[in-house]
Amino acid sequence: MAKNAEYINIDQSNVFRKRILETTVDVTQTLRFFEKYPKIRSKKIAQINKIKTLMKKITKEVNALETILPGIVERSKEGPTKQTKGKRLAKPAISKRESDLDLEIKEIKSKLSKLGI
Repeated sequence: MAKNAEYINIDQSNVFRKRILETTVDVTQTLRFFEKYPKIRSKKIAQINKIKTLMKKITKEVNALETILPGIVERSKEGPTKQTKGKRLAKPAISKRESDLDLEIKEIKSKLSKLGI
């Protein structure tokens, strides 16, 4: 029998066909995403423009409120602060949750060291 130059024998052709079909599915899913991309981008731009207009309105209204409301002078409720020269400040108490997390981290590290990782 004469060998045809265009014909190539493929071993395990079913596996080869399955892989080709899986690749085709992946390519079509990617193509579907890229077809949706311009629509998603235009929606994003529209939402950003809406946010910009809302922010402009908010700033205008805040400025209007500042002009309408009387001025307020802020005063410090506390008297003058004392300087602490050479004194060490007390460390803030560690919350129970933080200490529990630290213990849990130590336990995990000890387990990892036992595993030899």
